[in-house]
Amino acid sequence: VTLTLELARAAEILDITLLDHIIVGDGRWVSLKRLGLGFPHGSK
Repeated sequence: VTLTLELARAAEILDITLLDHIIVGDGRWVSLKRLGLGFPHGSK
């Protein structure tokens, strides 16, 4: 989650929209955005 917040801050500085942060492993994946983790409040 800390890395996602850092990526979101860096993307904002560069005027880039961070759409999601997806972690893939062991044949499965998880969307941190879908879980509401690591994205600043108010992001959709």
